[in-house]
Amino acid sequence: MDVLREARIIVFDNDGTLVPSHLVANPAIQGGFSLFCRRHAIVAEAPTDQRIRDLTGLSGEAFYRALLPEGAKHHSAALREFCLDHEVAAMLDRAEFYPGVRDLLVALRARGARLAVATNGGARYVGAVATRLGYDALFDRVYHIEMEGFAHKGEMALRALRELAPGAGVFVGDRRADRDAASHARMAFVGCLYGYGSDAELEGADVLVESPKALAEALLGEAHS
Repeated sequence: MDVLREARIIVFDNDGTLVPSHLVANPAIQGGFSLFCRRHAIVAEAPTDQRIRDLTGLSGEAFYRALLPEGAKHHSAALREFCLDHEVAAMLDRAEFYPGVRDLLVALRARGARLAVATNGGARYVGAVATRLGYDALFDRVYHIEMEGFAHKGEMALRALRELAPGAGVFVGDRRADRDAASHARMAFVGCLYGYGSDAELEGADVLVESPKALAEALLGEAHS
C-alpha cells in the first residue's frame, strides 16, 4: 500500500474507472445502432446494456464490429461514425465522474502526484468527455488509442513515465487491458471492481477496490474521507 501512496505518477483508465459511461453512452449507442440498422436494412436487435458493458474497453473498431451480425460486419466503420455522433453529443451534455472521483484527483494533485489518462477511446469521444469534465485542469496528459505511436495502453503508460515522472508508477483500471498495461510498464496495478471487468480479468492486481471511496483510501490513505 505504501507503493500506491508514494507513487509519483498515476495513470487512470477512463470508462468504468473515472466515468460511469454506461449511464450516458449506452443509450446513445443503442439509439444510433437501431437507426443505422433500419437505414441499411440490417436485421439486428440493439445491444443490451450488458453486451455494451462487456465490450467496453475495446478499441472503437473492434467494439462496433462485435455488435454487428455476420454478413454486416463490413458496415462497422460506418456504424462507428454514426453512433459516435450520438455518443459525443450525449457525453458533452451529461457525462459525470463516479461520485468522489473529482475530489480524489484534486487531492492527488495537491499531494504532488502527476496524473494521466490512458484509454482505448478515440479522439472525438475522449475529447467530449475531457471537455465536459475539465480534464485539462485535472490531468497532466490524456492519451488515447488514436494518437500516433500507440498500439495498446501499455505504450501509453510507458510514455507517461517518460514524459511525466520516471520511477514508481500506478495504473488504475477495470479491464484486462489495464492490468496488462500495468505489467507492460512495470507499474503497480489497482483493479476497480466497480467498473466493467470481471473478477477473473483483474486477477493478479496488487490491490482490488470495490468502490471509488475504496480507491481513494488505497491511493490517499485510510484516514481520507
